Amino acid sequence: MTLLHCPRDESWIGCVDFGTSYSKFAMVRAVDRDDLKSEDIRPLAIGYGQSSAREWLLPSVLYVTDKAVLFGAEAEREALRALGTARDAFRSPKEYLSTCDIDDYDARLLKEIDPTGFFSARTLLRLFIAYLLHRAAEQAHAECLPWPIPLRVARPAWEPKRARDGEILLRDLVEHGFAIADIVGSAISDSGGLDLNSALAALEQANENVRQAKKNKTISSNMFVVGRYNRISVPEATAVAANTNRRPGRRLVVVADIGGGTSDFGAFMTPVQGQKTMAEVNGGSHILTRAGDFLDMQLIRFILSEAGYLEGHQTSRGITRRLTNQGRQNKEILFAERTLKLEIDDRLLNISLDKFLSRPEVQNFAEILRERFRQSLLKAKQCAQAYRSANGLEPPIEIMLTGGGNSLPMVRALLADPGLPGNYVARAPEIIEDEDTFEFDTIRPQLAVAIGGALKDLPSTTNLIVDRNIDAVAVNQPTPL
Repeated sequence: MTLLHCPRDESWIGCVDFGTSYSKFAMVRAVDRDDLKSEDIRPLAIGYGQSSAREWLLPSVLYVTDKAVLFGAEAEREALRALGTARDAFRSPKEYLSTCDIDDYDARLLKEIDPTGFFSARTLLRLFIAYLLHRAAEQAHAECLPWPIPLRVARPAWEPKRARDGEILLRDLVEHGFAIADIVGSAISDSGGLDLNSALAALEQANENVRQAKKNKTISSNMFVVGRYNRISVPEATAVAANTNRRPGRRLVVVADIGGGTSDFGAFMTPVQGQKTMAEVNGGSHILTRAGDFLDMQLIRFILSEAGYLEGHQTSRGITRRLTNQGRQNKEILFAERTLKLEIDDRLLNISLDKFLSRPEVQNFAEILRERFRQSLLKAKQCAQAYRSANGLEPPIEIMLTGGGNSLPMVRALLADPGLPGNYVARAPEIIEDEDTFEFDTIRPQLAVAIGGALKDLPSTTNLIVDRNIDAVAVNQPTPL
């Protein structure tokens, strides 16, 4: 029986974190949190071929040549070799999910991304998710884990209409991804990529296979973990909030998940001892459609300015392309060493972190980031005041910074100076008490969404409403995910 049709092993749950820069996948045993053990938490090394510290991170990149479609790390390497040419990679697929109109998914792509003229954003996204699922299957088999398993898909905190449209698209991508993986098998991860004829034939056949499976009602009935409102997705901040351990006692947790394309915020309250459900504070969820990639763009603009080039001018296009391909690397060096040395046109530039951070665009980003965070923190404080204990003590407020941008100076400042008076505690992602040291701990903040999104019990069944008078009531109604 094919992956499109076969029943899933419900002893585990998987979560796809479809990231702007990197995508991740984790499996967690489908048992109550109190019963979880260290071996039940398994992010999969779908980015193997990277350095050991990044083997769990799959670059969200495709590269279309005139002969094949390349994926992940191989696509990244090919994009680097194409520096100075008119070619470019299909990058940051999550941005297509978050910003494009649904009608645009079937439009042809720019020639520099797809010189063949055969692909749309939708078809390349379907191929990418097929590649990710094949990687996950290989790793699950290598680690003696069951496959396939029911899935959730993480997403930003989209506004309601985008969430409805995005839910349909995410379901479409995963269904076609499994269908494509059925058709092409291991060929999708071969060195040299998937040849064009095979890719195009697989896309066409997968479309028919999904159509027939839905028509005949033979598509897997438990392909997804379907929550209330028939949602297969989980907001990223909600998934991160699930990464709080089993320590008893009521606490407020404010999440700031800073990725490549979006910054997601949320406020949550842990249950009292004897209860299991974490509550989401109504009005505490916020999203900013700027994150690490925005800083990459601003750094490119700054470097061009320091080198004396005019952004957008034809003389700067080659340099801009090279800087774009080196964006994350340059940013990481600059923030780690406080200076970045670059050679452009035989000139050695010394880029200063302090000077970069003082630029108006960067300052404005930091201010907006702080304001979104402050809105979530304010709701948490209101909730803490409304839920004082019998002796008048407020539950403590913890701050959890996750995502690839968790170490950025303006993000760390959210913890050092939250903008509202109070005593706050830093909280690292944890799921079980007395956790052993995991081999993935060095990048644990980047895996928090995938791991939390794969938990059986998510913060979703109780909603806390805090009104303007700082009153809060618990209502027994589901929180729409």
